[in-house]
Amino acid sequence: MSEAGQDATGGRDRSEFAGMMEETGMTEALEQHRPAGSRRRRAVNAVGRLYRSGALMLCSTAILLIALNAALSLLFRAKDAWFPETNPAASAYHERLKAVYPGLSLAEIRELMRETWGRRVVYDPFTQFREAPFAGKYVNVHEAGFRAGLNQGPWPPDKEDLRIFMFGGSTLFGYGIRDEETIPSQLQEYLRPRLTRSVRVYNFGQGSYFSAQERALFEELLLSGHVPELAVFVDGLNEFYHFTGEPAWTQAMREFVDQESNDWSQRWISKTALARFARGLRARLGAGNQGMEDAAGTAAVGEDKHAMLEAVLERYLRNKRLVEAVAGAYGVSCAFVWQPTATYHCDADCVLSGREGEALPHRYAAPGYARMAARLDDKRLGNDFLWLADLQEGLHEPLYVDRVHYAAGFSKTVADAIGAWLIEGGHLPRAAAATRSE
Repeated sequence: MSEAGQDATGGRDRSEFAGMMEETGMTEALEQHRPAGSRRRRAVNAVGRLYRSGALMLCSTAILLIALNAALSLLFRAKDAWFPETNPAASAYHERLKAVYPGLSLAEIRELMRETWGRRVVYDPFTQFREAPFAGKYVNVHEAGFRAGLNQGPWPPDKEDLRIFMFGGSTLFGYGIRDEETIPSQLQEYLRPRLTRSVRVYNFGQGSYFSAQERALFEELLLSGHVPELAVFVDGLNEFYHFTGEPAWTQAMREFVDQESNDWSQRWISKTALARFARGLRARLGAGNQGMEDAAGTAAVGEDKHAMLEAVLERYLRNKRLVEAVAGAYGVSCAFVWQPTATYHCDADCVLSGREGEALPHRYAAPGYARMAARLDDKRLGNDFLWLADLQEGLHEPLYVDRVHYAAGFSKTVADAIGAWLIEGGHLPRAAAATRSE
């Protein structure tokens, strides 16, 4: 390009640049002279756009969560209606369940499982919690806290009857079996034809209870004026489950009391289907790590395992002594039964769903039972103690409806053993000791 062309082009560029600078200057001048109200409107419009975007996002998220919660709620309702079992054994072993529920259809077994595992507990000021009143086809819990049985006696009890109160955990309550099949109900049926006096047995078994809670419940009944002639305590398994000596809901209640605020919204959210889904998901994810957690728990006890087991047994013996002292003050006879468990002297064929060894929450029961067996000559056990831990030894038939709870047939075996010991060993109150044969 010639120098003249370059000069012409450069001249145009300079002119355009000068024009741009002049326009920019004018724009800035206009902005400086624009009314303040116009600038405020622009700022308000910008904030409005931001608000609308955020509100739309929040509204969309809320609608999505509400829709998801509604869908999950419908799914859970369908699940509860068609697959009501919350007991893992029941959901995984439907066909095998028929072996321990002769005469019941699968639909009836499911209803029994729903009534067993779908109930709730209520707060108790002395024992922390107890079984809530319930009325069902197979499971019925009186407002006074006992489970009904066959030919259930009145409440308050009739003082003309031989009144027997039984205390224990879920195995005594009878998780997984019908009212008339529980140990207390079958003990009453064992004693009635053999004694000259009318017998009424009351089932105060409560899910997850151990000896400390049973003692508190016994004392609570005495304070209320309900005094039996004989109190029977059936223990063993849960002593080692609660090896720390704290009841099942201690941590939840500790967190509730320790929290800085009691926000109602937290309680409302916890009852939603989304919260239930989250709890189920967390439980399933946690199940994959259960072995590692159990191993960690066992390692935490470590070399102190033997000391821990000894402490559990000493705690049981102290609770036994306290019960005897209180009972003696009220003129109540006592009997203490050490129950059978699926982790001690039990054939694998006796347990419906098999055993998982050390991974079970009851992993300390087997070594604990062995140490208790070595203590049977301890004078503190006394003549009012019955050892039934070996009762299932040598049997090769289904005795449990899951890994913990007795089938109806084995509940009868336990009840008959207790009844025979009470009569033949002279452990009944003197006023009720006369038998039919006498």
